[in-house]
Amino acid sequence: MKLNGMKWFRFCVVALSSVSVLIGCTSAEDRRTASGNYDYLDVMPSRGLAIPEGLNAPVTNEEYAIDDLESASAAYGRELDIRSPAQVLPLVEGSNVKNSTGSKISINFSLEESGGNVRDEVWRVLWEYFYEKGIRARFWDKQGGVLITDWFHSDIKLSEDNTIIDTLTFSEKEIHIRQRYLFSLDVNEREDKGTLTASLLGYEETLNNRKVADTLSDIDKRRYTVNLLNGAIGHYEFKKRVDAHQKEQQKLKPITLSVGKDASGLPAFIASAGFERTWSRLALVITDLGFTIEDRNKSIGTYYVRYHGSQSLWESIWGDGIDIDIPKQQYQILLGDLGSSSSITLLSIENRPVGEERLAEIYDALKDAMERGVINQ
Repeated sequence: MKLNGMKWFRFCVVALSSVSVLIGCTSAEDRRTASGNYDYLDVMPSRGLAIPEGLNAPVTNEEYAIDDLESASAAYGRELDIRSPAQVLPLVEGSNVKNSTGSKISINFSLEESGGNVRDEVWRVLWEYFYEKGIRARFWDKQGGVLITDWFHSDIKLSEDNTIIDTLTFSEKEIHIRQRYLFSLDVNEREDKGTLTASLLGYEETLNNRKVADTLSDIDKRRYTVNLLNGAIGHYEFKKRVDAHQKEQQKLKPITLSVGKDASGLPAFIASAGFERTWSRLALVITDLGFTIEDRNKSIGTYYVRYHGSQSLWESIWGDGIDIDIPKQQYQILLGDLGSSSSITLLSIENRPVGEERLAEIYDALKDAMERGVINQ
């Protein structure tokens, strides 16, 4: 039998529509529960083996014994939710999920000292996340580490996991959900560790402006809580990456040098950056100036170096080496913390100033290296 073009088109439309209807018939309830029948729920437990008096009971194997329910309220049969459990995502470096039960979800994470109060830093990032989501606080105790949110709305269309779909007309009905949560933050500043916990305090659901639910199963409570906590953790991890990138960019900014004196009145170079940046930059550039770092002690701001000049074969061939006219011997490079700037003093290994003449020999090369970063990188 042959079908002409129009009949074939109609046949395809009808076939596709039938498939769509069959697919659409899978309800949210079907996705929550196991397929098949539940006849096993009606099976009566068998009687125990009766042992006649005077005989020993046979040896039994308990390997396949079915455990009793943990409690009378434990879900089973049609009430058992078979969806995969919601998982907390340990996105922050050094974080791990704390074992938790019910709807109270916790995550442990490491804290990095950022020059301020770590507790304030965590709260600041959380408040940024709440602001983006339109979440306000009903109660906040910063020092006590407790925040209770006000009711906030999230208008959603329930999709495969949550959408209500009319399988005949395929029209979606919009629902409105509002929730409120308790957040608690426990910070151990001595160990640079923190624990963030979230739990659902209230839930209301309306369909077409009519209240349809104000309670959730324990599994759904966990799902909503994990979803919000993952959002907060994700925002915190994002801010950490942004801050780390900004710090790296800051390290690459030029550091200008000028001639001056250190805190002891000795001739020195004055760097336009604080101690940390100058200390890190020096470690990168002095090796390109012909110095070898033999030892270092950051607590006293000292590099122990040896000057050997430009001895690379390729540098001698191509003339790229930087040769500073100072004796090839051991030196100390002493950094002084001047707040927003730093002093760099060159001393002999015997801890004596090298003099302004030798500083002048180094000045141009070191100034160029500090302003450009790593010369040969």
